[in-house]
Formats: sequence, structure tokens, C-alpha cells
Amino acid sequence: MKSIIIIPISIMLLTGCAEKWIKPGATQQEFEAMRSACISRAYSFHPPMNRQVQISSGYTTPITTNCNGFGYSINCYQTGGQYIAPAYITIDDNLSARNQETRTCFFSNGWQPAQQN
Repeated sequence: MKSIIIIPISIMLLTGCAEKWIKPGATQQEFEAMRSACISRAYSFHPPMNRQVQISSGYTTPITTNCNGFGYSINCYQTGGQYIAPAYITIDDNLSARNQETRTCFFSNGWQPAQQN
């Protein structure tokens, strides 16, 4: 269940940063300056809005009793009974809006997404 939620979130995080942009005649330094300006603008309009999401419930492991006998004596011991806490992940509810704002900023300044091969 954890991987079902984490994979789409990871893809969303990576697509915002992995997109390549081109502008005829622009240098790498101009791209870096534009990228910084657009990301800064996006963060000012859509700051992080993080929330915790529970992806699994807490539970207690089953208790088992094992006994060993030798001659007239029997030794028994129990294992298990440990509490496993619920698992949580952090989700940024503004991530999609921030990525869209960054794209809008690039487009409005004459940049275009590079063709993916």
C-alpha cells in the first residue's frame, strides 16, 4: 500500500524539476536566472502547505508461545506482542499549483518546453 501512494507523489515531485526549457539564443546562465526567478515567484504565490497522511495503521504483532521439552521439564517462552506504530508521509498540497506557476512564468518570458525524445 505504501508504494501505491509514494510512487505517484515521487513522480509529481520529479516532473516539476525535470522539465527542460529552451529559448533561442539564451545561455545556460540566463536559464538558471529565469529558473530561480520563476521558482521564487511560485513559492511566494503558493508556499508549502504540508500535511501528514497516514498510510498504514498501527498494530500489535501476534503473540506466540513456544515450548521445548527435555526429560521431565518443559520450558516455554513467548514472542511477539510488539506495537508497530502507524506510518505517515508528508504531502504538500500546493506542489501542483507551484509547478503550474513555474511553467506559466517560463512561458510568459518566452521559454518553451524542450521536445522529449
